[in-house]
Amino acid sequence: MGVYYIYFHKKADNGDVFYVGKGKDRRCFVKRCRSFHWNNIVNKHGYTIEVIEQGLSESEAIEREIFWINKLGRIDLKTGCLVNFTNGGEGSSGRPMSDRTKSIISQTNKVRPPSPNQKKFIANLFKGKTGKDHNRSKSVRCTETGIIYGSQSEAQRELKLGGGSVSWSIKHSKPIYGMHFEIAT
Repeated sequence: MGVYYIYFHKKADNGDVFYVGKGKDRRCFVKRCRSFHWNNIVNKHGYTIEVIEQGLSESEAIEREIFWINKLGRIDLKTGCLVNFTNGGEGSSGRPMSDRTKSIISQTNKVRPPSPNQKKFIANLFKGKTGKDHNRSKSVRCTETGIIYGSQSEAQRELKLGGGSVSWSIKHSKPIYGMHFEIAT
């Protein structure tokens, strides 16, 4: 299952779609590096975000972005309602960044609190996904038995251990109830 998605930006006052994009992680919330026309619409009408397709590979997302831009049409070509200036499929996915650029982005994100839309999107992104299905879970191994569990919470449930005990064992390299745990590679 892929990590890319297709999103619409819609005018907040009437729900009209004015932008189609592909993204992953927090891309649909990013306001920087948007066109003059995008900013004019947002300043006048506000906007909402709707993720319409998710779980796509990058190539699928590119294909779907092109499809939606073609279907809805572009204002600059007088074929539709979108402020997109390309037919889709462009972008800089996977572009390597310098450590300096990463540092600047990190500092900017630390001082800017997430918007209510960001909080809602992130809260729902992995809702109901636990254990090995969650995006941040890591497999763990009990060194005594050699059994690999899909996640720390899975190990705790199956071994009837308290919450956080496997994490504590890994962090401190000490046994919990006579068992040592480590991140499985």
